Amino acid sequence: MSVGASPFEHLLHTNYIPSSDEALKIRELCAKPLKELAHLEAKISRTQALLYELQRSHRQLKASVDAHLALLSPMRNLPPEVLQLIFIMTLDSNRNPVMHASEAPLLLGRVCSGWRRISLGTPELWASVHVVCPRMDYAETASALTRIQRQALEAWLARSGACPLSISIWVSREAGFGGAAVAAANPYVETILPLSSRWKRIELRVPTDTLDSFHYLQGSDVPLLQTVAITNGGSLARDDWYVCSSICISASKSLFTFKVWQSSLSSTRAST
Repeated sequence: MSVGASPFEHLLHTNYIPSSDEALKIRELCAKPLKELAHLEAKISRTQALLYELQRSHRQLKASVDAHLALLSPMRNLPPEVLQLIFIMTLDSNRNPVMHASEAPLLLGRVCSGWRRISLGTPELWASVHVVCPRMDYAETASALTRIQRQALEAWLARSGACPLSISIWVSREAGFGGAAVAAANPYVETILPLSSRWKRIELRVPTDTLDSFHYLQGSDVPLLQTVAITNGGSLARDDWYVCSSICISASKSLFTFKVWQSSLSSTRAST
């Protein structure tokens, strides 16, 4: 709808300034269309209000229907054994999972109580873990954090049942490899040592002094060990080399790879 035949058509969209008489004629010409505009705007407002109400009703009804249909979800009818296999497949095959709620297996337990029960009852989900030792810049805070994280690691490994273990323990790069780094790493190394008979893959990015904890290990203590990877902050002492090599030789029936990196980026690798 438009104003209709207008004597001002040729002046539209120009900078023309109408006279007083022309201004009066323009107002008279637009009087009826202005009323029609007001009518249309009122109709649009009523329609928008109706649309809003329909959309609100639609959202409410859809939410109710979706909630009911969710009860029929195929996932709810999967046997726990199948869910366990699916859960295991969510783990990253290229690295050990971190102890954080943003990824499996902890993330799985946050979906619902049923998934939490199944995830906690699936030892394979907890048979691998990556630990980053906290920095020790502030002793009191770091000590509390270490205590909490160590308890979490103990609970994590307790859920792994009798499964072979893949464990990586890293001192943060910022911590370096000094005495503070030793203090940061030792609690976690002490936690995993009693489980050496189940070690399958061990990766340590720790100070050389932390390896002292391994002096009492014999090859018979690590019957499942397949991979050892060590990154340290200096040259390995003769005793440390002896400990590492004796374990590897004694575990040669199962060991596939033994790797050592030093902070100078030199590396040694032995594979069987």
